[in-house]
Amino acid sequence: MNQNQLQTVMEGIFGIAGANITGLTTQLQNAAGANQPRELTLVKVDPFYGRDDEDPHEWIDLFNQAAVANRWAAGRKMAIAAGYLKEAAHDWYEADKANIVQWHIDGANNNFDDRFINYFSPETKQNKWYYELMTIRQTAGETVDQYSRRFSKLLRKCNNNNLVPAAL
Repeated sequence: MNQNQLQTVMEGIFGIAGANITGLTTQLQNAAGANQPRELTLVKVDPFYGRDDEDPHEWIDLFNQAAVANRWAAGRKMAIAAGYLKEAAHDWYEADKANIVQWHIDGANNNFDDRFINYFSPETKQNKWYYELMTIRQTAGETVDQYSRRFSKLLRKCNNNNLVPAAL
């Protein structure tokens, strides 16, 4: 290819005197998703092991907060969460992942978060939480705000299926 042919090809791509470079740059950025917010790792998520002393409600809440702060797309939350599951929790996910389609859609029975909470909140744990709720007392060194937070956390864990009457 001689120099004139090369110049003609280059002008076809970049325009005369490079006039098309801005448009090409924009097209490349759009194709690469440059206008999409980048995922970050500002907020760390602790792994979930599926032990009895772990709270699945709290873990899901913390994961959701991290997902917002880290700009994790809704379509990727399930895959990211799976990476934080260890030991028994990882085993649960591997056994149940065919039944999980998305992170969460109201009313669907194939949500990651709902299936996760239901599995790691068996009836025995719920009974324990309900007993704690019914016998909760403010301790001597506890502020009203601390007691209120502790009460609210227990109520949320116990009242997953609206089993606790509103009067209580």
